[in-house]
Amino acid sequence: MNAAGESVQRQTEAILTEIDSLLDGAGTDKSRLLSATIWLANMADFNRMNEVWDAWVIEAIHLQEPVSNQNWLPRNSQLRSL
Repeated sequence: MNAAGESVQRQTEAILTEIDSLLDGAGTDKSRLLSATIWLANMADFNRMNEVWDAWVIEAIHLQEPVSNQNWLPRNSQLRSL
C-alpha cells in the first residue's frame, strides 16, 4: 500500500482494502474485529477519514450475529449496544 500524498479518504480506503486482504488471508473478516486504533497525522482530517471508516465498519456490522445472552457478564457490568 502506497497512498502517500493522496487524500486522507484515499489513504483510508487503501489501508482498509489492505486490512480486508490480510484478514481474508488469515481466513477471517472484519466482522470478527474486536478493536482498532487509527493514528492521524492531523486531527483536522478526522471527519474525512471517519466517513470512509464508518462505511467500512457498517458493512461488518451487517455480517455479525446479534448477541442475545449476557448471563456471563460479571455482576454490575454494563453492556452497550452500538
